[in-house]
Amino acid sequence: VAVEKTINATINIHEYESRDQYEILIAEQKIPALSYQNAKIFGPAYGPMGAYIDWNEYIDDMPNVKNVLEQFPELVAESTELDGSMYQLPVALSGSAAIYGWLYREDIFEKNGLTFPTNQEEFYDVLVKLKELYPNSYPLVLRSMSGNMAGLQNFADLWGADYAMWGTTNTCMNFDAEDKTYYSAHASDAMKECITFLNKLYEEGLLHPSCMTIDTSGWIESLASNTSFITLDKVDRIPQLTNGAIDANPEYRLNGASCFPMGTYGDGTTGKISGGGWWLVSALIDDEQLEQILTYIDWLYSPEGIEITSWGIEGESYELDAEGNKQFLDVFADNGSDHAGQGYPGSGLGVNGYNGYCDFNGFLASVDENVVEALENIGLTATDGNDPILSYTDEEQDTWDTYYQAYFDKCQSNMQAFIMGARDVETEWDDHVAELEALHMEELLEIHQAAYDRIYGE
Repeated sequence: VAVEKTINATINIHEYESRDQYEILIAEQKIPALSYQNAKIFGPAYGPMGAYIDWNEYIDDMPNVKNVLEQFPELVAESTELDGSMYQLPVALSGSAAIYGWLYREDIFEKNGLTFPTNQEEFYDVLVKLKELYPNSYPLVLRSMSGNMAGLQNFADLWGADYAMWGTTNTCMNFDAEDKTYYSAHASDAMKECITFLNKLYEEGLLHPSCMTIDTSGWIESLASNTSFITLDKVDRIPQLTNGAIDANPEYRLNGASCFPMGTYGDGTTGKISGGGWWLVSALIDDEQLEQILTYIDWLYSPEGIEITSWGIEGESYELDAEGNKQFLDVFADNGSDHAGQGYPGSGLGVNGYNGYCDFNGFLASVDENVVEALENIGLTATDGNDPILSYTDEEQDTWDTYYQAYFDKCQSNMQAFIMGARDVETEWDDHVAELEALHMEELLEIHQAAYDRIYGE
């Protein structure tokens, strides 16, 4: 027997600017009643201490949540701790525009009779051709090559040097989904091939010379100013790259292209994308407030909640066309946000912490046709999936905390030195691997493998 619950509550929203701000609230036992977070950090760390509820105790009374999670068993596995508890309830997405692929200046390609490459040889040749046509250019630009090294790892992924998704806070210990084992991409033959190629592009002026330090604004400017013409990034960055540039150049147009294998080990899959975030509920609230929150969260995962949080209200934000398909009204039809997926202008839809399950068709209806076209060209499923999210024992966490940062810093500095020619890949690669081994590479790999085997092993 279905029982409907109605709540009448006011939701006060506060966004915390840093992890430190939020951890102070935890220490002071002032945890927000309901938290949305886009990384699995606080649940495993503070849930066992009594900071958050265990969702397993309530899901049987939340039919809509239970129904959605049954469709995404991998999200349940990733959200479950070693002891079977679940302090972070996963948000489920039916699709994402945060898919990596080639983004390129389609107007420049058309103007010069060029077609986008489909293999590594053609890719190199088109970079050379663009350099000949625009001698002052650096045809390929990549961003986030330093910092968390996401840009480097996205490119390296095409070579078979698979990388860990940034939300795991681990970008060095990498998972081989076929063998179910962990390895260091930065010490692999695949990465050596990748770095050798990037160094070649750098030396020949085909790769932006500021590739290791360029920030997002510089990256945008390089494409807008005809300094660069090709990048590897997420499709949902197209509005950010287009806004402003098109004002100065009405011909400016970006499109997307699917990735292809690079080197000996690549398989053509693009980088991993993030999931949809997690909900956490404070264990310190009273029963009445808890019931209100659980009722609200269950509604977000209901058919009605999914429709309203994905589309809004018929007649206010969308209407039905002659075939009965939803389409946004003009005021919402063009996602003018700098970063697609961060909300439809003026509607309040599509922002973090708003969904339990997102109807991807709602997102597609909100963006420019060029974003939809790019997604179709790259492929909505052209990704090699998310790495497993692991939970560590106290001893493993101590090992991680002790050794990881120095290891990461060495990976970063050595990759930069190889790409920019300060070190020679051919003669110094073995030295590089030895340097990583001396920084406890094997111990870091072992704790990942042990954690994986406990959680996901048969």
